[in-house]
Amino acid sequence: MLPPWWQTWWAIALYFLATALIVGTIAYLLHRNRMARMLEVERVRTRIATDLHDDIGASLSQISILSDVLRQGGNGENVENNEDTKILKTISNTSREVVGSMSEMVWAINPNRDNLLDTAQRMRRFAIDTASAADIQMDFRAQEFDEAFKIDVDTRRRIYLIFKEAVNNAVKYSKGSKIKIRLSRNLGVLTLSVKDDGIGFDGNGNREGNGLKNMRMRAEKIGGKLKIESFAGKGTFILLTVPLKMNSIFSKFSNN
Repeated sequence: MLPPWWQTWWAIALYFLATALIVGTIAYLLHRNRMARMLEVERVRTRIATDLHDDIGASLSQISILSDVLRQGGNGENVENNEDTKILKTISNTSREVVGSMSEMVWAINPNRDNLLDTAQRMRRFAIDTASAADIQMDFRAQEFDEAFKIDVDTRRRIYLIFKEAVNNAVKYSKGSKIKIRLSRNLGVLTLSVKDDGIGFDGNGNREGNGLKNMRMRAEKIGGKLKIESFAGKGTFILLTVPLKMNSIFSKFSNN
């Protein structure tokens, strides 16, 4: 006797084909939905970054300028060093500091900055400006990164904060004359090193300050490893390694 048609080989093959088609369609729809949500988040980030820069940033800059004008009496000459002048100077300085902090916030939020090339360029500017203000020689060398290599905002922000803490510590506390910084990526791993020729410190982890502890915590949050070597009179060496993955599908989707 012949089996019923729903038990024949071609019916079973049809079942498998239909199942694969349904699973594939669901997976595609889920992927499209995820990409749509990610793009919507990018639009929100772009809008927030633009509003902060154009509206609040411009207003704070105006406050700083007007405070300077009032403090100089409107004719370019400093008025007497009275209480009102001190208050205006405080307002001006505070406005500038807030503008600087907001600039970093805008950079962190802006999705157009989610790449290694822009991150390396900002690191270079910060390192050179900070070292120059303290009359310290800065040797910054970074690999030529491809702008298409995207990294997520949280990884980028934490790497930059670790870098800033390392440079600030070297400038403020090392009492050295030179800082060497190297930044590269090899086989999907980002490597950042900061070395100074200063006085160093006791490398006992139990005596680490909040700055070094925060650096370690940030490295762990992004799956990285932070190595700190320091000896009295021999300077300090900080090495950060972070695994990175290029989200080429999202990069291609977002550029279309």
